Amino acid sequence: MTGRTRDGTWELGVRRTTPLTPDVVWQRLVDTPGALLGVPVVLEEGAEGTTDGVTWRVRSVTPRVVSRLSWLEPGWTRPSTLQLRVLPAATGTTLALHHEGLPDEEARVRLLARWTAQLESWLERLDVTAVPTLHAWAGGDEALRRLIDCFYDRVEADDLLTGFFPGGVSEEHRDHVAAWWSEVFGGLDRYTRELGGYEAMLTHHRDLSITPEQRHRFVATMSLAADDAGLPDDPEFRAALLAYVEWGSRLAMHNSRHGATDVVERAPVPRWGWGVAPPYRP
Repeated sequence: MTGRTRDGTWELGVRRTTPLTPDVVWQRLVDTPGALLGVPVVLEEGAEGTTDGVTWRVRSVTPRVVSRLSWLEPGWTRPSTLQLRVLPAATGTTLALHHEGLPDEEARVRLLARWTAQLESWLERLDVTAVPTLHAWAGGDEALRRLIDCFYDRVEADDLLTGFFPGGVSEEHRDHVAAWWSEVFGGLDRYTRELGGYEAMLTHHRDLSITPEQRHRFVATMSLAADDAGLPDDPEFRAALLAYVEWGSRLAMHNSRHGATDVVERAPVPRWGWGVAPPYRP
């Protein structure tokens, strides 16, 4: 229920549902918030600006869940609070917009019409038939973390690979590698923002002197781990997954040579797609 609140201000709420997954909706919200709100917002905590007299500031961001902004229009004496929330729904994802602290009923009526129209327009522009990311198809962050755990569980028991991890594979290492895979497969860019990006991953592989036999075992073990983790087993997804493992493991082996100087020192974290075989849909 929205309307007038106990403190004398006004509030409103608008919700719409899309068949897209929560991860995909959040990522597109992060990529194109300006298209939804009508001002060039960047959903990063502390970001702020003024456009056509509207002053906004991003107060908080909880990835994949919610973002809260201060919103001040000309003639208002104090800022309002605008909240964008991504909610899992039985048929996909609900994007909920809640605006509170509005100064009067006129502002509520005007902004209810604006946000309803802009939310519906924004969702319409999301191509619900678009090819999903590998991240979404796999099952999101949780599924890729299962993959990494299953992989390293096998590594710890493999005489050819366990030497890279004396004492076992730490929780921190598993978490960081899962973040890398999530970003590579189209999820959020946590590895880039928080964990050092490509340059950090390159550092982890320097001077490991990975042999061709170890690289081959790595690829085979990752394939088995995908089965262990219950990842989708359609040929298209598995082809894309193993194509990345082949590509990435060959680069890792190249970069791991002792004293190697012919390596790419700086690059973005790669974003992997479906290649020549998009996902099969009956």
